[in-house]
Amino acid sequence: MSGLSLLGVLLLAAPAAGPTQSRPVAPAAAAAQANLAARSYCDAWRNGDFNQMKELFLTSRHVALQEEGFVSMSRRNGVRCSTTPSTARPESTPDGASTVFSSAVRMSSGAASTTLYLTPEGQIAFDPILVPHPGVILGRAILRLYSSSLVDRSAAEAVLINRGMPLMGYSAQADEVRRKAAADKLESWWKASQGEVGTGFPLSPEDVDFIGK
Repeated sequence: MSGLSLLGVLLLAAPAAGPTQSRPVAPAAAAAQANLAARSYCDAWRNGDFNQMKELFLTSRHVALQEEGFVSMSRRNGVRCSTTPSTARPESTPDGASTVFSSAVRMSSGAASTTLYLTPEGQIAFDPILVPHPGVILGRAILRLYSSSLVDRSAAEAVLINRGMPLMGYSAQADEVRRKAAADKLESWWKASQGEVGTGFPLSPEDVDFIGK
């Protein structure tokens, strides 16, 4: 996997957000609200409207929203959100207790599809840029544990440590056999969790594909 940009490293190092609880909402109403939120998300990027963007996110995520970074990326057209988000679809949580909605978006014309994770009330919990899903962050870090580059492995190890993950015996400095055995354990744990990692939002197929690229 190629090295990450400074922005990518900063996103990887950001603390994980906790799980989100949602009250029951009728499926048709939830889908309509999720679709509206997804369109509004793209509009906020196009218009450089930070207040609109902030209103779309759950209040518990606001601490992670940085106006300066948003405005800078928006003015430089760094995030184009170039296509209309796909229709929101329901996703059952691993315990089957509730339903959340996801909507695929392309952040630029050549980019792979990634996902907005929305509550049934139509608020955004995670997005590809401002508040990434912890499952995406951990999944990409775990893949980097296999890298032949000590720099990449050490950066990935730091992400896991920063997020309070047990390393299961992994050390970036260890020999290849020991590294692989520990990385395999971490990857198996991540796959068994569906990438949900305690958030209440299982990873979408788009993000699972994105992690592997």
